Amino acid sequence: MRKLGRRQRTRLVARNPSQDDVRYLRQSAMTPILAVESVDVDRDRRPIVYHETRFAGERVQFVVKRGD
Repeated sequence: MRKLGRRQRTRLVARNPSQDDVRYLRQSAMTPILAVESVDVDRDRRPIVYHETRFAGERVQFVVKRGD
């Protein structure tokens, strides 16, 4: 199977939540969230997918494995 794209970068940032984050994540405005931003690129390194996701900081754990 041909691979269409690959992850170019992923950025994880702990920050204070917006009012929307507080409402959607059902958490306190005083509890930081984990914001994750990532970009996938094609074979020519052109961006093809952009992801922006937010997680409740107290309810998530990430395990990062270096790919090949």
